[in-house]
Amino acid sequence: MDCLLTTNNTTTLFDSPSIWTGYISVAVAVFFFGSSLVPAAKYPVGDGWASGHFGWFDLSGILLTVSQSIDSSRLLTVNMKKRIIGCSLAIVAGTLFGLVFTPSTYIQDHQDKYPGAMKNGLNYIFAMYTGILLTSSVYYGIYLIFKRNRPYICIEKSTTTSTLIMSSSASSLSSTTSTTTTTTSVITISAPIIIAMREWTMTGNMNVARMYHTASTLANGYVLVTGGESSDASLNSAELYNPSTGTWTNTGNMNVGRRHHKASTLTNGHVLVTGGCTSSDINCVAIKSVELYNPSTGTWANTGNMNVGRQHHTASTLPNGYVLIAGGKIGASPINSAELYNPLRGIWTSTRNMNFARYDHTASILANGHVLVAGGVASGNSDTAELYNPSTGTWTTTGDMRFFQSCHTATILANGSVLVAGFSGKIGRINPELYNPSTGTWTTTGIMNHGRCAHTASLLANGYVLVTNGKSGGDYSHSPELYNPSTNTWTMTGNMNVARMYHTASTLANGYVLVTGGESSEDAINTAELYQSISP
Repeated sequence: MDCLLTTNNTTTLFDSPSIWTGYISVAVAVFFFGSSLVPAAKYPVGDGWASGHFGWFDLSGILLTVSQSIDSSRLLTVNMKKRIIGCSLAIVAGTLFGLVFTPSTYIQDHQDKYPGAMKNGLNYIFAMYTGILLTSSVYYGIYLIFKRNRPYICIEKSTTTSTLIMSSSASSLSSTTSTTTTTTSVITISAPIIIAMREWTMTGNMNVARMYHTASTLANGYVLVTGGESSDASLNSAELYNPSTGTWTNTGNMNVGRRHHKASTLTNGHVLVTGGCTSSDINCVAIKSVELYNPSTGTWANTGNMNVGRQHHTASTLPNGYVLIAGGKIGASPINSAELYNPLRGIWTSTRNMNFARYDHTASILANGHVLVAGGVASGNSDTAELYNPSTGTWTTTGDMRFFQSCHTATILANGSVLVAGFSGKIGRINPELYNPSTGTWTTTGIMNHGRCAHTASLLANGYVLVTNGKSGGDYSHSPELYNPSTNTWTMTGNMNVARMYHTASTLANGYVLVTGGESSEDAINTAELYQSISP
């Protein structure tokens, strides 16, 4: 069975779970209506099933559709928790269904009280299924509101392979089968439909499962992944991804195992790794150690230690080649200190402190060379933002964000604005906002389809922003979405193969986005996958 995830102007085709789960749910619902388990219902089980099935007529969820062969690797994963919830709802629906129709069954069994009532049960069929239609319409309306008018619609899979061609007027849809037969179905739609398939593909697994790691794209196109956490231990291992072969190879180990650290690519191509934490304690003591990776030799060398140990900080490579480290935390306490790394001398010097202590914030280098630091965790989640001026080494406050933000992402758009998306907590915020460097103010932009935190955001070659996974509503998400800066709108894109959070996303030279590792089902994972937008 295939499902269509619909939006106002986008349709994504993907595989749904096995059809047997739906059949079982329907059977349970009808069973509870037609059995003596609902005291008011007097029909035997067989009659209840027959009359229930009579109303379905085996109609498909979509009246006009095109057969499509789907790659079985793109299965929509539905966890056991959601299956149990679905079956429970079926039981409740069946029980309520029996209770709702108590008057008709009661009247038929008490002709002495209702002498004018019809005795033939079939006479109640029209009224019964009219009630079903109206009630289902109400339920579906509620569902559409909950899904923001983006329902999942399931259709039976055909074995015919089809190629879809969209006309420029968006008024006809042609389907050419793999044989010599050509058929055309004409439909009328109010907006263009984009069929997006195989946007995510699995690539080689990393050698080590990891989360809280870093990923850096090197000058040769390879991706360097460092450290992280696995099995409650901080890792010192590092590995390289080769985009040409889709494989991973181990490279030299770091001198210190670390997680919640940062990696910065220097102007000479070396990678600077700073701080982090070595133990598995959530409030472990941050470290001062810093080391450099040389891509030519695949080795690590210690360089000057920071003045302050820190984790959950930010690291920004400035236009002058220096690296600015800002904020972070020591144990459970946020800090406001900042310092600069001189790559020529390998030493650190303190610069002015930020106005606010914070960690889990973001840092973005603006077109004028200033650094925008936004949000994070202080005594609570912060809505403050401030600017660092490399020329003077000073921090100045700028406009406050409209919402508290932490566990978020910040992306510099082509027009110079900064898009901030996400929010710390079980339910991520769905209200992204834009920072205008010219005015120093924040404005809300289009609402996201899913609130999320511990996600990633990647700027694509077409100017769109790809936001992947994270934590949404207390669950691991595998539903990425795209932000269109021209329209300030968000649209869903193809689901990832693996739900994850605390992962990394790296834009490759060919425009693909490589997503690696992260946490899924409360464990670190080693899977990696590639995103390629093939929508017209």
